[in-house]
Amino acid sequence: MRALALSILASGAVLLSACGGGDTSSSGGGGAGGSGGTGGTTVSTTTTSSSSSSTTSSSSSSTTVPGCAGGLDFAFGDLIEGNLAVTGQEDYYRFQGTKGQVLWIDINAQDTDQVSFDPDYIDTTVTLFDANETKVAQNDNPIEFSSTDSRLYTIIPADGDYCVRVADCWTVKNNPGSACLGTAEKLSTAYELQVFELVDDGTMDGTVADPETGNDAASAVSVDFVAAQDAGSYFTTYVWGYYETVDDVDVYKLSLPPDLAVPLGSRPSASITGFTQGPSGTGSTIQTGELVIVDPASPDVAFARLDPTKSSSLRAPLPLDKEYLLFVNRPQATAKANDFYFLSTFPGWGNPIEMDDVANTDMATPETIDLSDAASAYIEGDLLPITDVDHFQVTVPNGMTTVTGVCGGRTQGSGLRQMKLSLYGDDGKLLSAGSTDIETESQLALVSDAPLGNYASIVVKIEAPMQAADATSGYYQCGIHFN
Repeated sequence: MRALALSILASGAVLLSACGGGDTSSSGGGGAGGSGGTGGTTVSTTTTSSSSSSTTSSSSSSTTVPGCAGGLDFAFGDLIEGNLAVTGQEDYYRFQGTKGQVLWIDINAQDTDQVSFDPDYIDTTVTLFDANETKVAQNDNPIEFSSTDSRLYTIIPADGDYCVRVADCWTVKNNPGSACLGTAEKLSTAYELQVFELVDDGTMDGTVADPETGNDAASAVSVDFVAAQDAGSYFTTYVWGYYETVDDVDVYKLSLPPDLAVPLGSRPSASITGFTQGPSGTGSTIQTGELVIVDPASPDVAFARLDPTKSSSLRAPLPLDKEYLLFVNRPQATAKANDFYFLSTFPGWGNPIEMDDVANTDMATPETIDLSDAASAYIEGDLLPITDVDHFQVTVPNGMTTVTGVCGGRTQGSGLRQMKLSLYGDDGKLLSAGSTDIETESQLALVSDAPLGNYASIVVKIEAPMQAADATSGYYQCGIHFN
């Protein structure tokens, strides 16, 4: 994971308005969770296991019925304490769903003990089934990827019975060796499950639902960010909406908080991530369409644009307290029964920004960037005008033999096209024949494990031959990692 780190990301806690639930915390920031409902009850029980007929519920029943039929009934907001004590165990929980209900299904296993990516803990996968036990939606890792504890967001497609399955990734994935953490045998198998109904009631609550009052800037609703306990930090806001018609366009007002605590040497940015559709994602019957950020003063000129089917996250540097418009377009596709989208939006900041855009154009005078930790350095900049070329020099830490570089521009919504990353020694020679790569619409520019030889420092060169006709920005972010 570390070798592919593109940026230094601010961690976004989760604050959601949840009917029927008391306080809870979700991974990423430990902030207050669901609010706006009555306190839920705690249910200490493990439900049925389809893999072992001897597994029983800790309730009064001693007979196990596999699958959804044997699931434990619960109410939204209940804190359910379970345990996947038997390898291969699958736990089921039942509820009555109503068409259009927006649900947040949250698992805490590692988060409960404030650990992340620990291979000794269960790597949960949560799945939603309908009354026919047809898979509706599923999540293995949260979209923020702050841990391997599952976090599923979905909208119920029809009235009826539903059930939630909790299992370890090794139990339900076809390729567990490459998709799951650790091994099938786990030392820590306890988890907590909570299911909340999300409601946008118009207050500052970390949730925004498109009101479907129009398809233009005049009907745009604001994406509000809720302040966290630490001064200048904010929670993630979740946005959702339906594609009501085949030509639907949803528009939001997007403005970074004026008091956002941006580290010195970095610039503020908005991060917007689209969720995967289908039964292995949110359960939506359509992909999230193109995301476009524009300045209201020039509504026909996009600053940044991203196709979430090619790359999931748009990250755009934006000034504080200036209003932009976010357009969520509908893909060209036949209308289906449950065409909706989910977006995760977060106000944060980027990597350390380039400081000398004039001198660093020449390889002979590269800009020096410092290591952010023992083996990694990060940088952010702009290639504008498109003839601009940026060079950065990084000192090789003691004992390192290879270096990996990764850069993103178009894959984050920038107008750069065919951005090229090259890694050189301090004598101006490429580290190897393979130490250069070009970014595509869906793939970062990536140079993996280039040999360092005896170089005391390396030079990172970033260039792009083309600027998109439909996006004016030229930003990029890079991470350099020594091994």
